[in-house]
Amino acid sequence: MLLSRSLFTYFLIAIGIIALFCFIYDTDEFAKHLADRALNQQHNSLSLQKWLKQFQKQECGTSNKVLFGIFSVSKNKKIRDVIRKQISCWRNNNEHYDYVFVLGKPQSEMEEIILNMEMEDYKDILVLDCKENMNEGKSFEFFDTVLQKYPCHRFYAKVDEDTAFNPDRIARVLLSMDNDNDAIYFGRGIDRSSEVFFVKSLIYFRYFWKNLRWYWQTNLYYAGMIYAINRESCKRLVSMSPVERWGDEDVRTGYWMKIIKARFIDAGTTFHDIETYKSLPGTSHWRQPITNSSLAVHQCKTIPVLIKAFERMCAFASSK
Repeated sequence: MLLSRSLFTYFLIAIGIIALFCFIYDTDEFAKHLADRALNQQHNSLSLQKWLKQFQKQECGTSNKVLFGIFSVSKNKKIRDVIRKQISCWRNNNEHYDYVFVLGKPQSEMEEIILNMEMEDYKDILVLDCKENMNEGKSFEFFDTVLQKYPCHRFYAKVDEDTAFNPDRIARVLLSMDNDNDAIYFGRGIDRSSEVFFVKSLIYFRYFWKNLRWYWQTNLYYAGMIYAINRESCKRLVSMSPVERWGDEDVRTGYWMKIIKARFIDAGTTFHDIETYKSLPGTSHWRQPITNSSLAVHQCKTIPVLIKAFERMCAFASSK
C-alpha cells in the first residue's frame, strides 16, 4: 500500500514536470509567435506608411492650384459677403484656385456663435489657432496651418481684405512658373533704400522698444496687399519655425524669405493702389488707374470703392 502511494506520488511529480516542460515550450513558441506577428505588423505598418507617402506625393503631383488666404476679422462679414459675390465673376475659371477667409480666434462667445453660423453657411473660413492680430504672427500661423490643411496646393497667397484682385489671372501667372525645387516669393517689391525718411521714422517709433536689427536687414520685401509663396517656400518657412514673429507682417515675411533663400519675383505695377487713395508722402507712385493689366488693387477702404474696383477688373476680364 505504501509502495503504491509512493509510485502514485512519483507519477504525479513526473506529470508535473512534463506539464511544466510543455508550458515552457509552449510559452516560448507563443512568444515567438507574438514576436513574428509584431514584426509582420511593423512591416505592414511601414508598407502602409510608404504607400501613403507615395499616394500623397502622387496626389500632390496632380494638384495644380493656388490657395488665396484673404485676411479678415470676425466683425467684417459685410466685406466678406462683398468679396464672395464679386469673386464669382471668375467662377467659371476657378479650377486653378481656391480661396478662404483667414481669421484669428473669436474674441467673445457671441462672436464665436455668429462666426460658426457663417462657417456653416459658406464653408470658406479658416480660423487659425491664435488670437486675432495683424503684426503678431498671424501670417506665419496662416502658412503653418495651410501647409497642414491644404498640403497639395502649389502656391499660397496672403491677401488683404481691402484688395480687389483677379484670382484667375494671378493663379495662371503663378502656375506658369517652374517651381518644383526652388523656393519662390511673388509680389510687388518695396526697396527699403528708396523709402522716405517719414516712413522709416514711423516704423522705428512703432517698435522703438524692440530689437529692429532684423528690420534694417530686410532691404527688399513685398507689399502686404497680396503676395504669394510656393509650397517649397512654405515648407522651409514652417521648418524654420522662427521664435520672433512680431513686426510689420509683410516686412517680416520678406525677411524670412531672404533667410530661406527664396527667389524673389516682382509683380511690378500689376499690383497697385486705387487711384483715388490719399497716400502717404513719397508713395503716390503706387496709385494708378485700373487697366487691363491690373492684377490686384489695394487701399479699397470702403465697401463701395471695393465693389467698384472688383467690377472694373471683372469688366476687363469679360471683354476678352
